[in-house]
Amino acid sequence: DALYRRYNIGGTVNHFEFPILVKYRFSGAPLVHPFVDAGPSFNHVSDPGMFLDRPNASTAGFTIGAGIEVRALILRLSPELRYTRWRDKNINLAPSNSGLSSNQNQVEFLVGFTF
Repeated sequence: DALYRRYNIGGTVNHFEFPILVKYRFSGAPLVHPFVDAGPSFNHVSDPGMFLDRPNASTAGFTIGAGIEVRALILRLSPELRYTRWRDKNINLAPSNSGLSSNQNQVEFLVGFTF
């Protein structure tokens, strides 16, 4: 996977995330297969301007997830709940900007589309 987010916190911040996950599919019905995945994740924040005290910050973490894969003709839908624990906070607003920072725990609901 490669995930991209763009934030506007008084300036533009680009956030890139690169999880490297191993996926295990359980046997199930012919069209539905539950799965789990796990592995390291890496992220990078670029273009933070003067709003962050760690410009171009990168960090790593560990990700686990679970979901189901549904097959419909040539399309596979994979809704998944994913948890990542980051080693460091990589978005820290300067103290003059209220001392806000990113969270080291991240939970996401994602839907993958495969052809």
